[in-house]
Amino acid sequence: MRTLNLLVLSSLLLAGASAWAQPQPIYRPGPPPMPMPGMPMMPNPAQERFCASRHQILVQQRQQGDAYRGEMNNIDTELAQLQRRMNDLGARRAELQNLVGNSDQQVQAQQSVIDRDCAGRIHGCGAYDSMVDQLERERGPIEAELKQLHADAEGSRRDVDRLTRQIQPLSQEFQAKSCNNLVAGSTDQGIIDRCSAIFSEWNRGQAEVNQQNNRVMALRNHYEQLLGQMRGLEQRANGYAKFMTQNCPGSRREVVVRGYGDVRGRAEAMQQQLDQIANSVQQLKGARIAIGIQ
Repeated sequence: MRTLNLLVLSSLLLAGASAWAQPQPIYRPGPPPMPMPGMPMMPNPAQERFCASRHQILVQQRQQGDAYRGEMNNIDTELAQLQRRMNDLGARRAELQNLVGNSDQQVQAQQSVIDRDCAGRIHGCGAYDSMVDQLERERGPIEAELKQLHADAEGSRRDVDRLTRQIQPLSQEFQAKSCNNLVAGSTDQGIIDRCSAIFSEWNRGQAEVNQQNNRVMALRNHYEQLLGQMRGLEQRANGYAKFMTQNCPGSRREVVVRGYGDVRGRAEAMQQQLDQIANSVQQLKGARIAIGIQ
């Protein structure tokens, strides 16, 4: 009996030693348990700020895209209007070209009669004096409009200069902070927030730039209309001056018509002013920024 007990005890000890020698499993924590349906997730302030910034940037990018799309639609509408206007003007010009040709033939025929039958006799100085007076009456309102247009252009130049001072530092800061190459989880949240604020300010500035671009285009169109009218007056004045120089040398109005080239020259000088403003606007429009997050 004693021998049997010793054998059983020995077997138990050997079995325990064998079990102890086996490698024990290493505990590794698994992923956190998923919340049960309907249970709220634990708030994560950093993640909340990150997602809020992402959403804000997305909204701004969509707004920028909508602004580009709206500007493109406006251009398409304006191009269609211009095409219709060009068609109308082309038809009217063809009609006027025929009228001018007929008028020139009548003038040449009448001049031939006068040269043949009225040689040595001076007639028509009074009529030409009246035509010069009519030129002066037409010139006054045109020059007044040009003066107002110059003042409006100066106002646009000041606005564009202000926008330049506002937008250029934003673009420089945007580049300095690498706002087009932000890294989620790595870039400081303060930088992301500042990039978002810069983007908002820049978009507001660009909206004003688009307004100024439309304004400068309207000023230039008005200027070209007025310049065309002034050139037409000069052309008429040159025709009057030719007759008056030959036939009415003592007329005071001869001096007046000879000065129309200077009047037109002053009007043409405004072209440089408008070109400079338009170039500044295009430079502002060409500066594009876009937030990028990896």
